[in-house]
Amino acid sequence: MLNLRTYLVIFLCWTLNTLPQIVYAQLKKEGLFRYPLDSLPHFISPFGAIRENHFHSGVDLKTQEREGLPVYAAADGYISRVKIAANGYGKAIYVDHPNGFTTVYGHLQSFKEPFASWIKNVQYTKQQFAFDSILKPGILKVQLGDTLGLSGNSGGSTGPHLHFEIRESKTEETWNTGLFGMLPYDTLNPFLNTLHFYQFVPEGILLEKRIEGIPKKLVKNDADSVFGDLYVYTDTIFLKADEYGIGIEAFDCIHTKKETKGVYQFGLIYHLEEIFKFKLNKFAFSETKYVNHHVDYPWFKIKKEKIQKCFVDDGNKFSQASSHTNKGKFYVKPNCLDSIVVFIGDINDNMSFTQFYIWGDSSGVPNKQKTEYFNRIQNKPIWNPNLPFHFEVPGFKLNAIAHATYDTIYFDFEALNGLKNSYATVYKIHQPYTAIHQPIQIAIECNQNNPLINQYLCLATVSKNNEFRYAGGNYHQGWVKGNISNFGNYTIVADSIAPTAIWSKSNQNDTTAVRMVIDDNFSGISSYALYLNEQWVLAEYDAKNNLLTYSFDEVYTKQRLAIDVNPVANWKLVITDKQGNLASFNWQSTWK
Repeated sequence: MLNLRTYLVIFLCWTLNTLPQIVYAQLKKEGLFRYPLDSLPHFISPFGAIRENHFHSGVDLKTQEREGLPVYAAADGYISRVKIAANGYGKAIYVDHPNGFTTVYGHLQSFKEPFASWIKNVQYTKQQFAFDSILKPGILKVQLGDTLGLSGNSGGSTGPHLHFEIRESKTEETWNTGLFGMLPYDTLNPFLNTLHFYQFVPEGILLEKRIEGIPKKLVKNDADSVFGDLYVYTDTIFLKADEYGIGIEAFDCIHTKKETKGVYQFGLIYHLEEIFKFKLNKFAFSETKYVNHHVDYPWFKIKKEKIQKCFVDDGNKFSQASSHTNKGKFYVKPNCLDSIVVFIGDINDNMSFTQFYIWGDSSGVPNKQKTEYFNRIQNKPIWNPNLPFHFEVPGFKLNAIAHATYDTIYFDFEALNGLKNSYATVYKIHQPYTAIHQPIQIAIECNQNNPLINQYLCLATVSKNNEFRYAGGNYHQGWVKGNISNFGNYTIVADSIAPTAIWSKSNQNDTTAVRMVIDDNFSGISSYALYLNEQWVLAEYDAKNNLLTYSFDEVYTKQRLAIDVNPVANWKLVITDKQGNLASFNWQSTWK
């Protein structure tokens, strides 16, 4: 039987779960938009899902794992922006609506008329495939249900789907599409997978205890059914008397029990009080990188598991987390039994509750992890995140603005040996599992002066296997300077090799397009231009597949008709990489 205290905690948890529905009802905007596809709502990735360096700003909608499905305008309005890129959202359309919101449609395969002709005209005018244009109202009007384009896999997409967003037009805040009624049918409860307890030290957190074996299907019996889905973890958890926070790994099953997604909301009840709550209704793009402080970033980098903190670190300013005066942290008293309830919910109002009992250990045995930590940080420079930070030794300089990092850092720096094909010492710049919020400027001194190679020098990260990866930067008076967004090992290398291009064998029989495989050995493709008989033509770059494609259009038709002037098609491709290496290629083909 559950004791009285347990009933009270469950009752409060249930009560606190119903109160936020008032706020939720105020935010709800059902009926403003239609679903942008013909199918029923199906999420590949929900709003706010945790990604590398950001929260997912929209929803990824299933397109039956194929391209070419019609994508419809969700309401009346006008196209306010068109952005085309080899990465990111690929081919994307933004539509402003009179109701004060903007809808975004990303990873499109192609655009429909009349939008396609306008976009192509801009591309030919600018002589570039990728562009980002803001449109004035009235240039390209749309009505509810107009076909904007076809679904695709363009940009940084890892598979065919539609990325869809609803943003507040004035503030650019992105809203949870579920608030607008775009929700799949879902009666499955989210669940708690693992529980983690944290003790606090000056530089962030240390993992103290990990609790597993929590049932993914929460147990419910007659005694507690009236209070919702509750699981009581029967084993008492013993913790040393100290201040703690909790981290959870939690999942939501939206469509099937095998498809696990990120959760909409979660929080903690302690001493009959809600001490922490996280709820993904909307957020600004300026705060999306706070995901690095919301999750246990070191654990994510090392273990690839997304543990979400149920407390607010000092450097975390993400708007969707709220807490009591102690920011979600609690104190375990010696020789005292206490309990905590973790609640998890989805936007369809499915909830789960898990209760844990904690006993405060008063043995006085020092914490081994804390002792090792304090020994390790002795005599290291202190980096206050609220202040600019400057560090300099012979051959290396670092400058950071205030708030470039999230928390206090005891700066870990070491000059290592140089490597073959490097032009400087390798510098260990803190730890790769510490997150950076704003880019940090570094400068490394080159160990030789060769005018023939200086223009090709750049920064590179060094992996555990001593492999180099391009990190940008430019040479200036014996130093290579650049901005970094990750800590790790850095040095100087040279990239003097130009990009390559191969004429595709398929061009011999293809009557609709020509294709070239283009690649670069290190820094990556920066720009390209394809010419047909010295006239620029619109070629699309698929960075995922290193493929450049020109689909025959009116320019090709016009050139072909002038066969008396140009008996063959002469192709010229000019490519540059990010270090300025340029390559030019020429081919001939017969007219198709």
